Amino acid sequence: CLGDYIYRIQDRKRVSPSGADLGLHGEVASLSEFRAVVFHSLLRDDQGTQYKLMSADVSNAYLHAKPPASMPSHWFEVDEKIYDLLPEALRNEVDRHGGPGQALIEMSRCLYGHPVAGHVWIQMCRAELTSKRMGWSPVPGTSSLFKKGNSLVAVYVDDIAAAGPESELNDLFEKLAQAFEFRDPACAMDEFLGIQVLRRDRA
Repeated sequence: CLGDYIYRIQDRKRVSPSGADLGLHGEVASLSEFRAVVFHSLLRDDQGTQYKLMSADVSNAYLHAKPPASMPSHWFEVDEKIYDLLPEALRNEVDRHGGPGQALIEMSRCLYGHPVAGHVWIQMCRAELTSKRMGWSPVPGTSSLFKKGNSLVAVYVDDIAAAGPESELNDLFEKLAQAFEFRDPACAMDEFLGIQVLRRDRA
């Protein structure tokens, strides 16, 4: 519910400026980087076992990310659709500040549709992958491609694609699941960003 992420409701006249340049930058993986992950899955380990190709979808990814302290206050308008979803206590608070179409909610979490939300989320995901706990390293010259051991992982918004030995991928997704909630457990990839993936073993 949106009520879980509301920080404060204020009158429209008290809205803070959004700020044009917040110094935030986080690029998603390119199609070439996704292809690199797929091609990497064609490799085999020393025992001749083909690498696994797996994917997972982070649930409500942007809501995991909090705007940085340096970011000015941002607000969204409470329209009728949002108003109907709010608990009664919050609807009463909205009514006290002008009602739907007038009251605004200050964002304490990033929301889909906000122009900087994607950048904040990607920066957060990148920081998690490259943390000491996880130990992944950015691949030089790429937007959002990372490597560790014999594995590669690419991040495209809330979709994560990875290829490598099964044990390394299991470790990757187990640790990511400790930080983020997945819609479903990571599994063998059969589709990614609308692209169907079909693997055949020709050994």
